[in-house]
Amino acid sequence: DLDISSCEDDEIALDCGEKTTQSLAAYDKYLEGLKYFSEINFELADVKFQEAIAIDETFFDAHYLSLISQGWMDDSNRNKTAVNHCQRIIDDKIYKDDNQKLKIEGLCLYLGMRYEEAQVIYEKFVEDDPDDKKSWYTLGEIYYHRDKQDGEEDKYYNKADSAFKKSLDLDPDFRVARIHIMDILYMAGKFDKLIEEE
Repeated sequence: DLDISSCEDDEIALDCGEKTTQSLAAYDKYLEGLKYFSEINFELADVKFQEAIAIDETFFDAHYLSLISQGWMDDSNRNKTAVNHCQRIIDDKIYKDDNQKLKIEGLCLYLGMRYEEAQVIYEKFVEDDPDDKKSWYTLGEIYYHRDKQDGEEDKYYNKADSAFKKSLDLDPDFRVARIHIMDILYMAGKFDKLIEEE
């Protein structure tokens, strides 16, 4: 088993100390995927995560980031495939504990555009692990896209903005969060703040 116990000096942030895969080849593909993921090249990231999965079908982190990549590519047909992939992970029990099971269930809800249900799960994720930039970002996406009653737009756009900023605070190079912050400023007509963000 690979047990990455120290990654303090790694260029790419890894979930240290967690068993991921028994295959070095799968792990190498996963690391390539992380590189593309951090560069906002979700299509190539997904290709590499899928290559890792082809080597080790039980590699939960590769499945999870593949699904996130597909969701963030903003393609509704791809999301339908991703929801089916999520369900297969749940059905085949490709998770090692209840936390991973909840992660994949939350992601299924998010990808299936069941935002209100996903919101409850992702709010729990960021409460339990406030340093998880991907969960903060996904929570921001949920707030941004969820159905809003009259008068709730500002409330949820502000919550989305805060979640995106939190993910950016955790990783200033997490460019996808900055892009969404700029979207919110543009929609609000706050062009002066938009220039400051650039």
